[in-house]
Amino acid sequence: PDPLITNQLLYQLSYRGTRLSINPLTAKGQVSAPLRGSLTAVSQYSPDTLAKPPPTPERQAVPVSQMHVLFHIGAHQTDHGMLLRSLLKNGDLLLGQEVAVPGPSRYRRLIGEVVNSLRGAAPDEMVQETLYEAVLDIDEPERLVLSSDSFICAPERALENGRLYSRAHKTGWLRALFPESEATFALALRNPATLLPSLLSSRRLRGISYTTFVGQTDPRRLLWSDVVARIIETNPGCPLIVWCNEDTPLIWGDVMRALAGLPDDIALGGEYDMLGHVMTHEGMAELKAHLDAHPHMPPADRREKILDLLELHAAEDRLDVEIDMPGWTQEMVEEITEAYNADVARIRQMPGVTLIAP
Repeated sequence: PDPLITNQLLYQLSYRGTRLSINPLTAKGQVSAPLRGSLTAVSQYSPDTLAKPPPTPERQAVPVSQMHVLFHIGAHQTDHGMLLRSLLKNGDLLLGQEVAVPGPSRYRRLIGEVVNSLRGAAPDEMVQETLYEAVLDIDEPERLVLSSDSFICAPERALENGRLYSRAHKTGWLRALFPESEATFALALRNPATLLPSLLSSRRLRGISYTTFVGQTDPRRLLWSDVVARIIETNPGCPLIVWCNEDTPLIWGDVMRALAGLPDDIALGGEYDMLGHVMTHEGMAELKAHLDAHPHMPPADRREKILDLLELHAAEDRLDVEIDMPGWTQEMVEEITEAYNADVARIRQMPGVTLIAP
């Protein structure tokens, strides 16, 4: 697909009274899959049967002062924690590569409290020691991966002041927690046409009205490029990795490798997890058989095969995203989607940003 169209599937929109339905799977070579609020596994095949990580050589540990920290900061209503779960299926491989991926329960509350207390100030030695004890499950890792869709803000504050993530400056507060380490940020983007309905229907926003949450904000003017620019400006010299949530069935393994800092040719358990949410059991079985028969298939050919199978075995009920928002029309949803596609194309050209796309 055209690398500039990172929303991959041109949306099919059908108006159903006061409800709009988006089916993102329309044409070969253009794939996108906005996912519903909660994700449930649909494939009986373990991703480990589709991609087995190879043995890794022993590596020498590096001082904590040279550790690279990767902050995965969301966004809300994208992977629903699946990215961490997929990475954690590769414990031995990550250990061999000196990559620490601690369980989120060990650090999310602590980091939230420390960040809001220090507000960008450098932590003293005691606070740093507390943080290291909480997050490091291996001694002196080369890379540390931390993930929370609420690092920047709670979901109810994702649309403050008429902007997406107006608190993006808090990424600088995160960066300050590890002053001796280099840092990278990672962010999944999502079409506001599906993001806003998903947020409003989430448990955290239960009872909050459309008027209270969206107010007078025009969804067509919500720009991810604004969020990206503020993150880059706040953290000069820190790379930012972004991808479209709609693309994840095709790029999940690429996203996993990018966050873990692994080479492109390393196979990972879990790299087909997201695909299993939008493809039927039969499709996943056929994919497994094909990959087993062609273990050295080039990435481009593998994506082509996946596209073929999605056309035949897409789980349509999981690809449909229904939209029920006051005052929204089919034309408005199309305009929001067009603005999103154009915005992603702008982001692709921004310095310091790596856009992962099929």
